[in-house]
Amino acid sequence: VRACQQAGYWEQALSILECLSLHGLRPDAVTHSSSLAALEKLGLWQKSLTLLEAAMRSGYRLGVVAVNSCISAIGKGLEWQRSLFLLRSLGWQGLAPDKTSFGSACSACERSARWRDALNLLQEAQDGFRLRPE
Repeated sequence: VRACQQAGYWEQALSILECLSLHGLRPDAVTHSSSLAALEKLGLWQKSLTLLEAAMRSGYRLGVVAVNSCISAIGKGLEWQRSLFLLRSLGWQGLAPDKTSFGSACSACERSARWRDALNLLQEAQDGFRLRPE
């Protein structure tokens, strides 16, 4: 899955994930992360969120990069509120948001014309996490 994702074969990466499930094989955290990246590139936010939730329910501990892929996918789907919720949930998962986390959530707000929310996120990133925009 990861090789397909890295080569830009997003659909094939997802097909492999589906085949694993059909044959009763459990994908690992790397497979989940690669699949989330593929879903983000394809703009399939609902599938991305479903996969993230399933991975977490199964006990996989995904890193901030995987969650960032989901935040970005959700934002591309104009679901800014869900993006913000997922950003906030990083702390509950024991993960610290990074520049990409805040950037993806800000982009979600921007796409939905939520400028004030985007500015508040930038301020929060600077004040609470000492992150600086590039």
